[in-house]
Amino acid sequence: MTTPPHAADAGDASAFVSALRAVGFGCTVEARARLALLVADADVVLRLAEPAARREVIALARAHGFTNVAVELTPTPSRTGAPLLRD
Repeated sequence: MTTPPHAADAGDASAFVSALRAVGFGCTVEARARLALLVADADVVLRLAEPAARREVIALARAHGFTNVAVELTPTPSRTGAPLLRD
């Protein structure tokens, strides 16, 4: 018998957002079970190019119940008319 997924199987997005803001990463988080989808401005995405910044974000994500982190990239100014497909 399988147990249906429930809220206890998801990370705590609001606490994760607060922790990210406390260390200077202003973004929103969409929780998809144990996946944290970060929606951030270009400056935050650029900071995440640094290995130390990525390690810090991943450690915070794990501390808040997430096992994986993804970053949603926003369209560049030259492609502002391009559709952004989401489920």
